[in-house]
Amino acid sequence: MQALSTNRKIGDTVVDSGRYRLFVPSAIRYFTTASREDLNRNQLEITFDSIEDRNLAQVIIVSSYFYWYWRIYGNGFQISLENLVSAPMPTAEAASSRRPDITRMADRMHGLRKKLSVSKSNKGEIANIKYDLDTKLMNDLDGLVNNLFSFPTDANLHSAKSNSLASFNADNQR
Repeated sequence: MQALSTNRKIGDTVVDSGRYRLFVPSAIRYFTTASREDLNRNQLEITFDSIEDRNLAQVIIVSSYFYWYWRIYGNGFQISLENLVSAPMPTAEAASSRRPDITRMADRMHGLRKKLSVSKSNKGEIANIKYDLDTKLMNDLDGLVNNLFSFPTDANLHSAKSNSLASFNADNQR
């Protein structure tokens, strides 16, 4: 697969005490969240030295590609730090050539965080940001990620989010 051939992982950009942070809730259902703001819940925190590295990681983690990757390599319930940092990233050249698009997308997601905020009552209120509520955002995000990895234009990684055969078949009719 093209993503694995980049030999670059999210962990290559993560540092122990970086200035720029992302918070990734540990529990994953049919979407993945990466927030610049602490969600005050069970989550992983990763830090970066540069805004560019943080933005690229946020774009990758929220995408259908990352969810697909996690469904293959994760346990199906929670994300571990190992799953998170081992996820392939696009080459530095690909990221550099699309830097303005990555920045716009990461800022767009950050700007929509309140509108797409959800809360679940499960032993208290648990906050999250469900980017999947905005179909256009996710289509644009997935298009950017597909371009960064040079995936085929008909790559349908969103189908990994299907929770039934009927939903999977409907996704594959797009």
